[in-house]
Amino acid sequence: MKKKKNEGFMLVETLIVSTFIATTMIFIFVQFRRIYTGYQRSFSYNTTEGIYATREINQYILKNGYEKIVDYMSGRTVEGETAKPEPYVELYNETDECSKVYLYETDYCNRLMKNLNVKRVLVTYADLTDFIGKLDSYEELDVHLRNFIKSIKYDTDDIELTRRRTIIEFKDDTYASLKLYQREG
Repeated sequence: MKKKKNEGFMLVETLIVSTFIATTMIFIFVQFRRIYTGYQRSFSYNTTEGIYATREINQYILKNGYEKIVDYMSGRTVEGETAKPEPYVELYNETDECSKVYLYETDYCNRLMKNLNVKRVLVTYADLTDFIGKLDSYEELDVHLRNFIKSIKYDTDDIELTRRRTIIEFKDDTYASLKLYQREG
């Protein structure tokens, strides 16, 4: 009889240890996956080259159409047309090239975008709350770009109407974003 008692205890002990080991392995897997995802993002989101390219594009935008973009996004009249307020405007995509609606010097813009290997340039408000809320309805934006936009850290108290954000998708599947605004003074 004692022998059977020991076998039952050993079976329960084996089940407890197996459950503990399985739980530990699941926890390690989840943590490793989180680290791996962060590692992958660090090589495709806001890379050094991407930030410098975004800065160059921001300087170009500020000199060649920033006011038109602000007016258009605000719903003001632009070149005789009343614009519908939109949470973003697309300044460039590699198939249509630079938009003449928003920018003055499109030849230079097209050369700049090609030299920087840009696939798409979006300008949105610095506070991305509304844009992210409607993001899934914009089917023209691919899943990877939407994921990048959702990962951008932004200030919800950045409500100044002239503050914008440039979001850039590069041809090598990297992404970058910087605030876009004119400094006073």
